[in-house]
Amino acid sequence: MKYLFKGFSFLLLLTFVSCQQQKPATVFTGAENEVKLITLDPGHFHAALIQKRMYDQVDSVVHIYAPEGPDLDLHMQRIEGFNSREASPTSWHSEIYEGEDYLERMLREKKGNVVVLAGNNSKKTSYIKQSVEAGLNVLSDKPMVIDGESFEQLKEAFSLADQNNVLLYDVMTERYEITSQLQRAISQMPGLFGTLQKGSADDPAVVKKSIHHFRKNVAGSVLRRPPWYFDVNQQGEGIIDVTTHLVDLIQWVCFPDVVLDYEQDVDVYGASRWSTSITRDQFLDVTGLDEIPEYLEGNLDNQDVLNVFANGEMNYALKGVHAEVSVIWDFEAPEGGGDSHYSMMKGSLSDLVIRQGQEEGFVPMLFLQPAEGVDANEWKQAVQQEFGPLAELFPGIELIENGEAFRVEVPDHYRVGHEAHFGQVADKYLDFLVEGELPVWEVPNMLAKYYTTTTALQVARQSPLVPDPGVVSYSFREQFSEDVPATLDMIKEMGITNIEFSNLFGKSAEELRALLDERGMVCTSYGVSYDAITKDVQRVADEAWTLGAKYVRVAYIPFEDIFTLEDAQRTVRDFNEAGKALREKGLYFCYHNHGFEFRPHEDGTLFDYIVQNTHPDYVSFEIDLLWTMHPGADPVELLNKYPERFRLMHMKDLRKGVVGDFSGSTPRENDVVLGTGQVDFPAVLKAAQQTNIEYYYIEDENPDVVNRIPASRKYVMGISAQ
Repeated sequence: MKYLFKGFSFLLLLTFVSCQQQKPATVFTGAENEVKLITLDPGHFHAALIQKRMYDQVDSVVHIYAPEGPDLDLHMQRIEGFNSREASPTSWHSEIYEGEDYLERMLREKKGNVVVLAGNNSKKTSYIKQSVEAGLNVLSDKPMVIDGESFEQLKEAFSLADQNNVLLYDVMTERYEITSQLQRAISQMPGLFGTLQKGSADDPAVVKKSIHHFRKNVAGSVLRRPPWYFDVNQQGEGIIDVTTHLVDLIQWVCFPDVVLDYEQDVDVYGASRWSTSITRDQFLDVTGLDEIPEYLEGNLDNQDVLNVFANGEMNYALKGVHAEVSVIWDFEAPEGGGDSHYSMMKGSLSDLVIRQGQEEGFVPMLFLQPAEGVDANEWKQAVQQEFGPLAELFPGIELIENGEAFRVEVPDHYRVGHEAHFGQVADKYLDFLVEGELPVWEVPNMLAKYYTTTTALQVARQSPLVPDPGVVSYSFREQFSEDVPATLDMIKEMGITNIEFSNLFGKSAEELRALLDERGMVCTSYGVSYDAITKDVQRVADEAWTLGAKYVRVAYIPFEDIFTLEDAQRTVRDFNEAGKALREKGLYFCYHNHGFEFRPHEDGTLFDYIVQNTHPDYVSFEIDLLWTMHPGADPVELLNKYPERFRLMHMKDLRKGVVGDFSGSTPRENDVVLGTGQVDFPAVLKAAQQTNIEYYYIEDENPDVVNRIPASRKYVMGISAQ
C-alpha cells in the first residue's frame, strides 16, 4: 500500500423515468453523514473538485479504489491540498485500495452508496454500468460516453439504474454559471426576449463556442494532464468532450424542463473535426513525464509533433431550432489570455449574447442586443421597462447601456468560479437523492445530449475530407479567354464557387471581383509570376485585396537548364523579402512546387533547402500533387515532414506508368481524372488533415477539362476520414 489510511425506445424511456418515483435502494433523508462516497479510478482533476468543500450530508470518509500510478498520486495531492489549506480547510479521510482488481474489489465491498467518476473516458461508461448494476448511485463527470458503442451501453445503464432504484447523473457545471442562468431566465420573458427564433442551417438561432487550453492553472498550480488525455481512444475527441456542456446548455436554455426525444427532436446535419499540434516538449511539460508513452508514439509525425483531434464543430436542429456548437483546444493561452466562450441566442425582440474574451477580461458578460429589424429606440425603452422582474430574481444585477446594446452588470458574489460549480452540482445531486428521483426530463435529456454528440462524431468522421473543393482558373484558361462570365456560370453549375485565379483574363481586378460577387463566388488565392512579386509587390497586393484573396501564390521559378543551389539561394532571398511585404499587408505568400526543386541536395533536396531557409512567418507552400509525384517524391511524407508550412493544395493526378524527372514538364495528356492515376488520394488527404492546409483546388490541364473536373470533384468529395 502506497498510502496509509488517512483521517431504448422513447416510450420505454418514459416508462422507466416515471418508475423513478420509487424510493432508491438506499433511502436518503438528508441526515448528516448518510452519503458515503466512493471515488473510482480518479484520473481527472474534476474528481477532486467534488471534494473542494465539505457537505453536512456526506461522510468525511471517502473510499478510493484505483490502480497504482500517477493518476492516483495527483488525486491525493489535490485532496491533501484541500485539507491543508489555510482558508476553510476540508477534513476528508481517504481509505484507499490500490491494485489491479480495484473495480472488482469496489463492487464486492460496496463501502459507500455514491460512486464519483472522473477519469479515463474509455472506461467510464463500463464503470457506470457496473456500478448501477451493483445498486450504487453514480455522479459522473462528463462525458459519459465517447462514441456510438458507449452510447448504447449508457442506455442500458439508465435502464439498470431504474430497475435498481439508483440515480445516475452527470456533472453539468455550466448550468451554474451566472450568465448562463441569466440567459435562460431572460429567454423565458417575452417582454425582454420575445420568442426563440428557429434560424436556419446558414444562420443558426443558437450558437455556443468555446476555446480551451491544455496547459492551465487549477487550484493555484499548473494542471498536470494525464498522458492518456492526449489519446482520443481513451479521452475521446474534442467534438464529444467539452461539447457535452454546450449541447446541454442549448437544451437547458432553449427548452427548460421539456422532455426531449432524441429520435424525434434531434437532427445532426453537419459536423467537422480537426487536430491540435503539440510538440514533444509541450507534451512532456504538461504531463510531467520524461518520455512519451508507447501508445502515443505512433501518433507522432516526422517533426515529433503529436496531432490530437481536440477540436470539433457541429450543426444540428433541436425541435426545429438550428444550433451551432464549436470547441477549440490550443496548447496554451497567449500571455494575458485565458479560456474564452461565446454564446448567442436569437429572440424575436432581443439577441442574448455572452462574451468571455480579452475585452471582457476573460470574464463572462451578458449583453442584450436588438434583434434584426427591431426599432432600436423602441427596443431600449421596452427592455428598460421589462427588466424589473429579472432584477427581482437576481437581486443586485443592473442594466448598463453599452452602445446600441445593454450589458447586464453582475455583482461579484454571483461569480463563484468554475471550481465552485462542482460543489453546486453536488448539492443539487444530494437534493435529488433525498427526493428519491431526478426531474422527469433529466434522463431523456441526458440521452438526447449524448445522442447529439456521438452522432456529430460519426458525421464528422464520415464527412468528406474535402467537402468543398475549389478549382484552378488555369484549368479553364481556354474558356476564360473566350468568355469570362459564361465560364464562371459553367463552373458554378458544377457546384464550385471557390477559384484560385492565376490570370485576370483581360479584366481588371475590380471587374473580376464584381463578376464573382454577382454569382456568390470567391477568389481565395491569386497566382502571379515570380517577376511580379519581386518587382511589383504593391500592385500584386492591391489586386489580391481587390479580388478578396487571402493568399498570393507563385508557381514557377525562372532558371536556366538545371535548377541549382544558387537558384534556390536566390529564391530564398526573394521569397523572404516578398513574403514579409505581403504579410505586412495582411496576405499570405505561398510557393507552388513544380518538380524541378526536388533535385538531391545534401541529405535532402533543393525543395527542403527552400523550406528550411525561408521564414515560416512569411513563406508558406502550396503542394501540387502531380509535381510532387513526377520527380519521385512522396506527397504524404512531404506533408508529414512540413505540416506547419503547407497552406494550399493542388489536387492533380499523374497517369499510371508515367516515369517522371526533374524537368518540371510533362505532356498535359498525363493529367488524369483524380483517383485514376498514381496519387493515393485517401492517404494524402488524411495526412493533409494534420497540416495547415486551408484550401484545396482541383487542377486538370487535359483538353477535356469540362467533363473531367466534375468527375474529379465527385471522387474527392467521396473520400471520408473513415
